[in-house]
Amino acid sequence: MLKKIPLHILILILAFAISNCEKKERLYPAPTVPEGTITQTISMGENYENQVYFDFETGKFFINSPNTWDIGFSYKQNKIIINGGKHQELFIAKLGKIGFNALVFPDTIPQKKWKYDNPNGFLDSSAVGSIFKPTSINPYYFETDSCMYLLKLGDQTLGKKQFVKIQFISRNGPVYRIKWAYLNETNPHDIFIPTDENHNFTYFCFECAQGISNEPLVNTHWDILFTTYKESVTDKNGITLDYLLRGALSNEKNTEIFNLTGIAKYEDINYNFASSLQFNGKLNNIGYDWKVFSIQANKYTMNKDNVYIIKNRNNIYFKMKFVDFYDELDRKGYPKMAYEILKK
Repeated sequence: MLKKIPLHILILILAFAISNCEKKERLYPAPTVPEGTITQTISMGENYENQVYFDFETGKFFINSPNTWDIGFSYKQNKIIINGGKHQELFIAKLGKIGFNALVFPDTIPQKKWKYDNPNGFLDSSAVGSIFKPTSINPYYFETDSCMYLLKLGDQTLGKKQFVKIQFISRNGPVYRIKWAYLNETNPHDIFIPTDENHNFTYFCFECAQGISNEPLVNTHWDILFTTYKESVTDKNGITLDYLLRGALSNEKNTEIFNLTGIAKYEDINYNFASSLQFNGKLNNIGYDWKVFSIQANKYTMNKDNVYIIKNRNNIYFKMKFVDFYDELDRKGYPKMAYEILKK
């Protein structure tokens, strides 16, 4: 004779059976960074002697010098950049179709012809511009009109190495070809510069006459770069000047940034809001103006309303703001971020 099962036991058995029939939901993948607000101080140095590559997903960073190169060559597109942040006087000017034996007088070049790269990163805003044209040789071979450019590397303390004459000749697959000589030289160096898909640019140093691998990490291992660059700034009196600025630029390979300053508050931002944004591809969406120099305080103060969304290579979203520009010894050049992963 079967024993009668107590009602409370029967309810437990039925609940267990029903739960085992339900479809198990897939767990949300654990983030590779801790949840909640994280802070990170970036060590640019009191004299901004460092540039710092930072990755939000891993929290890792790498420091090197921003001053080891003069021009850079892109793997992704037919693009040449100049290191406008290396020196206040670093500019480039187009001279036209002349040879290396032609006399060039830098003082006669109009000021408006001296250019530097816009930090937005767009090709049409670069100092050299779109100069490579396709040829019938093969689909990966491009040539220019071989115009001469004059690169001003700095002030007169550089002596004979202040000016460099350059012709950008061609690009064959990943390899660029240039010719260059210092101002008073007539026999140019004929140089081939290979680029690498794992790095956004290959860089070139004229003083050391060789290519420089200035990106210490492959381009899928970092999100933003804290560095020095040049930008045109208009002051409160309406006067526009070219300044050396310290700010953050995004990785053009795989990182997108949205500047939400004046649009949303940090505490109100969630995943649904961030994932609905349309990013514009500008590399200087973070830029420099998250800090401002206060004459009264005689130091930089933070713009508390500046807020940013970072979308990384794995489509992970972060919200970020700056909370300080000084270290524990009250030295400038140590920007401190607060950021948080945004969960679905």
